Amino acid sequence: MTTPDAAVPEKSEISMGFVAGLCYVGALALVGVGFYTMFTYQSWGTEGPGRFVGGDAYNYLIIATRGVGWMVAAVVAAILGLGAQLANKGS
Repeated sequence: MTTPDAAVPEKSEISMGFVAGLCYVGALALVGVGFYTMFTYQSWGTEGPGRFVGGDAYNYLIIATRGVGWMVAAVVAAILGLGAQLANKGS
């Protein structure tokens, strides 16, 4: 009789661990995009990053909202990664 090797993980464990890691890496990337979006603004000139409307105050509001949106997407990705990690532990 042969016994199954306990050191070899099952296929579902490998895939869920990969999904969790992918979600965490994605969350880090989204945090970087969020910070870049929030802190990249050129108030001089007529064109450039962050120039959406004529007033600086409105542009700051738009940029801050977009940056927070990226950060919320990062939190969602981290929560999905945590869920995948917990599903990996449960099986």
